[in-house]
Amino acid sequence: MSTSNFDLYEKDLYAWSRKNAQLLRERKFDELDVEHLAEEIESVGKHEEDYFISNLIPLISHLLKLKFATERELERCKKGWEDTVKEQRRRCNKYLKKNPSLKSKQDELYEDAFESGCAQAAIGLGKDKLEIFESYSFRSEEHTSE
Repeated sequence: MSTSNFDLYEKDLYAWSRKNAQLLRERKFDELDVEHLAEEIESVGKHEEDYFISNLIPLISHLLKLKFATERELERCKKGWEDTVKEQRRRCNKYLKKNPSLKSKQDELYEDAFESGCAQAAIGLGKDKLEIFESYSFRSEEHTSE
């Protein structure tokens, strides 16, 4: 790996990515910036996790709203919340089909998303987050299936 290629990563990520893609296609493996390539590949996986979590948060939030809302809130908002739950379930299930290895981390990802979903539900319902958080146990498989 040339020092200039390694330095390019810090100076111009776009140029670095183009150069390393070309080096890979040309099979010039000895010139690759292997350390940064490994980091970037790992970040792709982290992005996939983050994207899945970003779809879980509204799913969790709306499930909690449906569980903890008053009758009056349900009269006003139930249909929209149910529609959101259906759509987010569809997205999550589609994403798991597209990225099946995420299933092995599903419980961990749900745990990561739960606190944010709980906070969103609490804000939406004007309740204390801790009240919702402590009174609800969350299991991933209960909420992605219809």
